[in-house]
Amino acid sequence: MPEPDRSLDAELRKRLEAAGCFVERRAPDGETWFTPHRNRRFRIAAPVRTASDANAILREAGMEEAFP
Repeated sequence: MPEPDRSLDAELRKRLEAAGCFVERRAPDGETWFTPHRNRRFRIAAPVRTASDANAILREAGMEEAFP
């Protein structure tokens, strides 16, 4: 399993928060977020390890991919 890229994880969370998404619940294995774009909840494993995982989370939140 690849080492987590802490800057990728931080940048993803910053983008989500800037778009109006917020954490509803924190747990040891991840977080439950709410997205107003799709009016639904989604999970983020802690920490996000790859750009493809980050892009999948953005899609789940109803946002465009942002990581190469």
